[in-house]
Amino acid sequence: MGGQIVSYGSGGRPEYYTPANTSGVGVSAGQPAARDGAGTGVVRAQGTALALAAVGFWEAATAAGGSGIVRTDGDLDIPDWTAATGAAALVPGSVYYLSATVGQVTTVPLAASGQVHQEVGRAATTTKLTIELSEPVLL
Repeated sequence: MGGQIVSYGSGGRPEYYTPANTSGVGVSAGQPAARDGAGTGVVRAQGTALALAAVGFWEAATAAGGSGIVRTDGDLDIPDWTAATGAAALVPGSVYYLSATVGQVTTVPLAASGQVHQEVGRAATTTKLTIELSEPVLL
């Protein structure tokens, strides 16, 4: 996975790194990120294929081809989650899962054959998601 690891969290796991946005489009803060096919950057994650499973979340808006921070552990606190959830606020206490919609997460886990079930975090507040990336499972 391209990009420089910037910080390690507890347990020695990378907390965030700075990859290139190779998706061909700009991304917004809070959108889930997946490894690109070449392994040189990241694209927007989507629960339609294991190759598009989430590896973290964009911390801020990043232009196509630009580099930005992808948070892989810890808390992500942003004021407006609309780009990632369709609503400005998170639902505190709710578990969030990767969505079939590109670059989005949802409180409803995917369940159809061929989709990817992946828990990605839990809302601590209306603006803060505690990232908890589970292993993706192809249904």
